[in-house]
Amino acid sequence: MTAQDVAFVPVIDGDLTLAAATTELTTMGASSLTGVAGAATKAAGLTATPVFSMRYFIDGVVNSGNDTRIVVWSTGDQRGTHTVNAYDDAQNRKSVNFKLSFAELDWFDPETIPGMPAGHKDGFIEWNPGLEIPADYSGAAGQSLFTLGGAIFTYSLISAPAFGAVQTVLGAHR
Repeated sequence: MTAQDVAFVPVIDGDLTLAAATTELTTMGASSLTGVAGAATKAAGLTATPVFSMRYFIDGVVNSGNDTRIVVWSTGDQRGTHTVNAYDDAQNRKSVNFKLSFAELDWFDPETIPGMPAGHKDGFIEWNPGLEIPADYSGAAGQSLFTLGGAIFTYSLISAPAFGAVQTVLGAHR
């Protein structure tokens, strides 16, 4: 991605909630930050959570032309393969899976999702991270986003030659 003149990383502005034992920044660990006001909140347990709508704009050719990277950040371990609904701009739905390999911060490329229909070039992906633990989740149960709950937000980085820049779109949730 060359010649882009603008892009930004969204900032969720709000108070931080730290675990009771966290008093020193230098000793913070993976479970020290438990909440961020301004981000969506997932309750503890396998319960209904906010549903995230994550935008994408692709052309079907990885790293060429219209490309999107969707970033997912949470206060808990979110690793695993997630079943989601992908919609195109005409609201046609397809159930697909994307994989998050890292615990609190990760990204994925919608063009590399197995089974993504060729006609799905512009649309959104709906993700509900709270109803089940991914079958391939390998993290420690005590740090799981799925059982502990926590704060989550998403954003899309969309690169399109027509824009001449990387556009950042904060993921919506309801």
